[in-house]
Amino acid sequence: MRLNVLDSRRWLLWVVFVGVIFTGWGGCSSSDKSKDTSADITDISSDESDDIAVDSVEDLTPDGGVDVPEVLEEVLDTADSTAPPVCLDLDFNYPLSTSQADETFDLGPYLMTEQQHSITVMWRTLEETDGTVLYGLEAPDTEVSGADNVQIHEVTVSGLESNTRYAYAVRSGGVTSQTHYFTTAVPQGSPFRFVAWGDNHEATAIFGGLLSQMIDLGPRIALGLGDHVGDGSVDSQWKDYIFGPARALFHEVPFYAALGNHAKNSHNYFDLHSHPYPGNDPLHESYYSFTYGNAFVLVLDGNTLLCPLGEVDVPQSEFIKEALESPEAKEATWRIAYAHESPYSESWSAGNCGYKGLPCLRNWVMPLLAEHDFHAFFSGHTHGYERGNVDGIIQIISGGAGGGLDEWCMDWETTSVVYQNHHFLKGDAGCDTLRIEAINEAGELVDWVEMAPDHTIVDEGPMEGLPDLIVSSDSPTLD
Repeated sequence: MRLNVLDSRRWLLWVVFVGVIFTGWGGCSSSDKSKDTSADITDISSDESDDIAVDSVEDLTPDGGVDVPEVLEEVLDTADSTAPPVCLDLDFNYPLSTSQADETFDLGPYLMTEQQHSITVMWRTLEETDGTVLYGLEAPDTEVSGADNVQIHEVTVSGLESNTRYAYAVRSGGVTSQTHYFTTAVPQGSPFRFVAWGDNHEATAIFGGLLSQMIDLGPRIALGLGDHVGDGSVDSQWKDYIFGPARALFHEVPFYAALGNHAKNSHNYFDLHSHPYPGNDPLHESYYSFTYGNAFVLVLDGNTLLCPLGEVDVPQSEFIKEALESPEAKEATWRIAYAHESPYSESWSAGNCGYKGLPCLRNWVMPLLAEHDFHAFFSGHTHGYERGNVDGIIQIISGGAGGGLDEWCMDWETTSVVYQNHHFLKGDAGCDTLRIEAINEAGELVDWVEMAPDHTIVDEGPMEGLPDLIVSSDSPTLD
C-alpha cells in the first residue's frame, strides 16, 4: 500500500505521537511495556503517486530501519508544504450573460487583472468625476469607491470568493451603468478557456464578427496580441477600434493585452490598461506575467525588448529570467508566452519579404523558454495565421483579426501551416492537454494543435481543402 505525500505526513505524525505515548519513544519509555508492531495498515489508500512508501507499522520501528527522530524532524519540516494543485473537472464553456454593449459611459465598464479573490474594473467618463463599483452575489449592493475627479476610473474589488459569479455595476456623477457580471478566477490548477487575437486595426466590421463568435464560446479570459488600433497616439481610436467594438466581451471577460508597435508607446495604452506589474513602475504594464488556473502566462514587449549583453541584463531581460524561475511558472501545468512580434514569420507585405521575425525573440527568448519547459508562444504583427514548432514550443502567429492581410513569401523549417485570412484563436487549457484552434470569419475550424504536458503532439490540423491555406511542406526553403 502507498500513501500520497500529505496523507503520509499526517499518518507519520499520528504514528510518532502514538509511539511517544505507548512505546516510550522520545525519552518516556518504560521497560515493562510491551510493543506490538505486527498490525498491518489496510484502510488507507490513494491513487496518487508519492515520495514516501509505507507498507506496515514495522517500517517505522527501529527494527524496520527507520530512525524515528529523523522521520519526525523531516515531517515537521515539510508538514506545511503545498501539494501540487489538483486539476478540477470544470466545464470549458463559461456562458456570458449578454452580448449587448452598455454605452452608459464613454468606455466600459471593462475588466482587467482578475485573480481568485479580486478583480479590477475600469471605465471612462467624459468629465472628471467620482467612481464607484457596486457588486454582490445576488445584486450589486456593496460599494467600493475609487479616486475622485478623474476621467479614467480604475477600482479593484477584493475579498471575493474563487470561481464565483458576481453582479456588478459602476457609478459616476450620480449615473449608474447597467448590471453586468464577472466571475472570479478558477482555482489554481483548474482548466479554462481563452480567446486570443491580434491586429484588428480599423477593421471594425470584420473584428465585430469575430467578437460575436468569441462571446458564444464563453471564454474566461481574453489575450490581446497587439495592434488593436491603427495609431495609439490618437485617443479616439482606442474607443473606435478596440474598447467600443469589444464592449460586450469586456463587460464580463478580463482583457490581457500585449503592446503593439501601432500603439506608438502612447500614454493611452498605459492609461487604459491595468496589468500586474512589480513595484511602482507603470511601464511594466507592457511586460508582465500572471497565473490563471493551471497556466502561467508571460507577456513581453517586443518594442523595447533587447537581448542581454553577455552577463549584463536590461530591465526586461532581467524580468524575464526572474519570471521563468518563479514558483508560479514552475508549478503550472501549462506555460504560455506571447508578444506582439513573432520569432519566425513566413508572410509580409506584398512584394516585401524584409520581415522574418524578431531576432531577439528567435535567438534568445525562444531557447530560454524551451529551457524552462514552455508549451506555447503566441504573437501577431504578421497579418495572417502561422503555426510551427520550435524546440517543443507551439509557435502561432494570429494577426488576422481585421487588418489588411499579408502574403506568403518565405519558408522557415519550423513552420508547418500558413493561413492567409481573418481568424481568431480559441484555447482550452485542460488537465491533460492544451488545445488551440484557429477559427475563421465563417466559423470554420481552420487549424488546430493539441499538446500534452510533456510536449507530445496528441492531435493537429490543418483542415484540408480550405482556400488561403498553405502547408509549409509545399513551400520552398528559406535560404
